[in-house]
Amino acid sequence: MPIGVLLLGFIIQGSSEELLFRGWLMQLIASRHGLWIAVVANSVLFALAHAGNIEPSNELYVPA
Repeated sequence: MPIGVLLLGFIIQGSSEELLFRGWLMQLIASRHGLWIAVVANSVLFALAHAGNIEPSNELYVPA
């Protein structure tokens, strides 16, 4: 896979996650339940969303 495509994918994926978890979800929970509950709930949901990422992808390894 070309490095440019890989980097673009990382940028799009990371930006999308930040907008979803911190931009939308955290604001929604905070407006209804307060900031501390929003921070804890957002952290738990973010961890659960990444629970399946136990093994790193082979694309992340760069031979020396």
